[in-house]
Amino acid sequence: MISVIFDDFNVDVTQHPDNLDATLTLGGMHVHDGTPPETLYPDIIRMKNTPSCISNPTTPKLENKNETSIFTPDDPFFYVKFEHNPLDKRADRVLTLKMKAMEVLYHCGYLEEIFAFLKPPKSQLESVAALLVTYFLK
Repeated sequence: MISVIFDDFNVDVTQHPDNLDATLTLGGMHVHDGTPPETLYPDIIRMKNTPSCISNPTTPKLENKNETSIFTPDDPFFYVKFEHNPLDKRADRVLTLKMKAMEVLYHCGYLEEIFAFLKPPKSQLESVAALLVTYFLK
C-alpha cells in the first residue's frame, strides 16, 4: 500500500478588531510506497535532501538514527500565511506561500495503478460523460 505521511502540521489564526492573520505550516511530507518489499526507494515523494522513512510507514523513523530531524518550526516544508488588513498597512490582503523542493520518483507502474483506480466502471462511463458535458457547457 501507499501511505502519505505529514509531519508537524500547524494552523494558527489570530483575530484582532481590525485584522486577521492565518498561518498554516507543514513540517514535512513523504509518500511511502510499501508495495515492493525491499525497494531502494521507499519514498516516492519526499522533501529534497531529507532522510527516507524505513520499512514501516506507520512509524516514520530516520534511516540513520544519529541524524536529527530537519523539520524546524522556523523552516517548514510548506508555509501559507494570509493576512487581512495587515498591521503594517502594506496592502488590504496579503498571501504568502513558501515551499521547499521535492523529489518525485517517477515509475510508470504507479501512474497506471492510480489511473486504473480512478477509472469508472464501463457501466458508468455514459453517466460520467453526461455529467462532464453538463458541467462544462454551463
